Amino acid sequence: MPPEPIPESYVIPPRQSTTELLRDMARHAVAYARDLGKLAGAEAREKGRHIGTLVVSVAIAGIFGALGFFFLTVALIAAIAYGLNSWGWAAFIVGIGYSIIAALVLLPAVHAVQKGALRFGLTVQRVKQDAQWVKNKLAA
Repeated sequence: MPPEPIPESYVIPPRQSTTELLRDMARHAVAYARDLGKLAGAEAREKGRHIGTLVVSVAIAGIFGALGFFFLTVALIAAIAYGLNSWGWAAFIVGIGYSIIAALVLLPAVHAVQKGALRFGLTVQRVKQDAQWVKNKLAA
């Protein structure tokens, strides 16, 4: 694919004064920033469409997954109730089982948070380095 031709407004004519050169440089910087803004906006719109589609798909899958889980739970309670002759105790047993599973799944996340998994150590370190650099530059 051949490169795009350079617009005539980007070409600096020969023998310009310093003021004209600075004015042209400022105009080019503004045009560059505007073009970057347009590119970022177009990219955000494109990603927004894909993200919207993904969110809808995940929501529909979540609804059907929850319904499936609900009906499988009812079937499990019915099977236990058949053996115990008590719906209440069957529901209690299934609820206790789900609670134990939830606790076991949640336990590693709790330990990770306690050990500092949510701390942004590198970012904090970088901000401190930048602040120290600014202090050194201002002191010099």
